[in-house]
Amino acid sequence: MTLSEGRQFFIGLFIIVFELPFFVVLTFFSVMWEKTDRLFKGKPRTGILFQIVDRINEATERHLEKYVVYKQDYYIINSILFLIIYVMLIFLASAWYTSKYGFSIYVFVLYHTLRLGPELAIFGTVQSLAHKECHSGTEQFQNLPKLVIWILGNIFCWFIGPFYGLLPYSMKIGHSMNHHKYSNSERDVICNSDMERDSIINYIRYITRFLFYSTNISLIPVFLHDKNYKQVFQLVIGIIYQALFFFVFAQKVSFIFALSFIGYAFLENVFYISLYNWTWHAFIDPDEPTNEYVNSITIIDGTYNVIDRDLHVVHHAYPGVHWSKYRKIFETDREIYTKRKGTLFKQTQAKELFFLIIFKRYDKMVEKFIFPENMSYEEKVTFLQKRLRSITWGRKQNIFLSENKKSS
Repeated sequence: MTLSEGRQFFIGLFIIVFELPFFVVLTFFSVMWEKTDRLFKGKPRTGILFQIVDRINEATERHLEKYVVYKQDYYIINSILFLIIYVMLIFLASAWYTSKYGFSIYVFVLYHTLRLGPELAIFGTVQSLAHKECHSGTEQFQNLPKLVIWILGNIFCWFIGPFYGLLPYSMKIGHSMNHHKYSNSERDVICNSDMERDSIINYIRYITRFLFYSTNISLIPVFLHDKNYKQVFQLVIGIIYQALFFFVFAQKVSFIFALSFIGYAFLENVFYISLYNWTWHAFIDPDEPTNEYVNSITIIDGTYNVIDRDLHVVHHAYPGVHWSKYRKIFETDREIYTKRKGTLFKQTQAKELFFLIIFKRYDKMVEKFIFPENMSYEEKVTFLQKRLRSITWGRKQNIFLSENKKSS
């Protein structure tokens, strides 16, 4: 490990040591909230609160679908209205209590549990809709005044996102204009293709890379190099905006409040979303490193599939296409996945795959991977290892491939 890699590791380790204990506790309360909501009976997310949400969406569908380009997106308007009121209410209530009575660990836990929602449902909704916004923005809405459309198409960037650790433009520019353009290659600032992915040490290093992406800092040199000065200006504005958000409440309430209620949410986003990105792009075809059917994973019959994001190859190949068309595109291209030996898993989810990958649980991965041809168990393990250990750039470029070729 080089000195630079060592620094990456210790910064990432610090984030985990600071973030993980709180995240585990908050996730526990979030999960218990969901279980209590359904009285520990039935399937997840079928309790009273989720039923109320479903009833509200059903009651408003006919009225709202005329304001969205794709009628399946009508629920977004309900989600936005709810989040604006809900997030502001719990945040300002926490700020008031802290300013009057001082910092309370109980208020900290209560606020973040409420912010995450039962079984992280609200957190997942925010991340999903912020992601959708960065690709579609104002193009999602219609038949409304231009100002209203602009607000609805930028609400996660400027208002809701910062409460969840998302800086303005980090997704609109960083995700859609950098990550999708360079797709886990060297110029993608959140790529993991220069390190073996079945390594917890490397993932800890990767957290640091994701940290600088999430602050917009590592994106600025890339867009400066390409002379995209408008994007550079927007990224700087995003940094200033989030910094002002932090320091205003540090001044008006307290520094510990800003650190615990705003800073924590930022590190939460770094930790949680880096986990997903690490998994979505953990595999590389050693024979064809640009094979997009391998470089993004696809999950069939996934256990947690939000608006068909499990079809991640489709999302990268057609980033501007509406999610309702993903399934049809996948079925149309299904033979290509087989021909190109795509990375297909079944009956799992990205979080589960993440832990199987970093802890080298190839026995479990073999059970869930859809192999393109008949193989022995040892051949299957080798097949997956090659894809998780192929390195396309950096000081370790092709080390695994070279050793493999020498041995064969």
